Amino acid sequence: DFNEIVHNRKVCKTLFNISKTSDIPHIAICGQKGTGKRTMVRAFLKEIYGRGIYELKYNNVTRKYNNRKIDLLVGYSRYHFEINPSKHSVYDKLVTQDFVKEVSKYQNTVDNERIEHNTIVIHDADKLTIEAQQSLRSTLEHNIISCRFIFIVSNIENLIDPLQSRCIILRTSVLNKSEMTQIMNNIIENENSLINTEQLNDIIDHSENDLTYGMSLLYVKLCDEKGIQISERIVSDSLFVFEEHTNRLLNFIIDLHTDKIKLMTEKKVVEKFRNLLYNMLLVIEETSQFIEMFIDKLFKYIDQCDDSMLKKPRATHLRNIVRSGLKYEETMIAGSKEIYHLEAFVLNVICELLGLGE
Repeated sequence: DFNEIVHNRKVCKTLFNISKTSDIPHIAICGQKGTGKRTMVRAFLKEIYGRGIYELKYNNVTRKYNNRKIDLLVGYSRYHFEINPSKHSVYDKLVTQDFVKEVSKYQNTVDNERIEHNTIVIHDADKLTIEAQQSLRSTLEHNIISCRFIFIVSNIENLIDPLQSRCIILRTSVLNKSEMTQIMNNIIENENSLINTEQLNDIIDHSENDLTYGMSLLYVKLCDEKGIQISERIVSDSLFVFEEHTNRLLNFIIDLHTDKIKLMTEKKVVEKFRNLLYNMLLVIEETSQFIEMFIDKLFKYIDQCDDSMLKKPRATHLRNIVRSGLKYEETMIAGSKEIYHLEAFVLNVICELLGLGE
């Protein structure tokens, strides 16, 4: 409920007031990762439709474009849909068009009562290609009777002006330490945890004002305290799904490095690690920590690696990987398609470990 959200109260109040109007507008809610955008959107939908919006299910909708199979992960309740077409690179326009076309024809009824609008939440709308955003501009106009759109955005400047002009724009701010402390103290109290103030401050400092990441760190601590296997408690949490996918990618690179996969004879090496990256991007919310986390894993691997396996001095390998990481972290932040920069980074790592060029 909105009254349970302690941060960004002005945004919550605005959303609450909008939820009570007869004609809901299109909305763009923007802000940094971990500021509660998704939570506020769902609290907004709950005010309109009730707690049924939290009964989310997920399904892959398969489409084929130019002989390429695209699986769009769709989250849905009886009242709304959630998608992230930006994960599908240049196909995001086609994926979005086809999905909206189907939803706009769908007449939703719950308990024999017709739902006036199909609500579509689009995550990372600012990461869509310009073509996809331009297509959405006309979509908003043509489907105004049947659909309402909510765009979740990190950088509003990357959302084209015609889309902005058709939405009410709400900006969330980063949580301060007091708000983070209040939220986490409530959880600690409910869990009857013995986590003390010093430990809590350490978690908040490491989270860098990112509530999503901070909550994940807190749950790790709680599970450790209670002796609960993390996989049993929060198996679906993006942080741990992320860990699983980075491990798969690391194991793939290790197989290349140890010659278990023959680079020169394996024709689909690039396609294989590209699929690993795509799978990772489909299930996680944020990739900003990928390079740092992956370099940390590479450092541990190189540190334990036998000297005979290294093509260069150990320190040289480590220095070059850090340089590559810094370069592609910068280009990823400045660019619009994370997959391109992640591919380039991973290729550089492979070339570095195998001694292929500079």
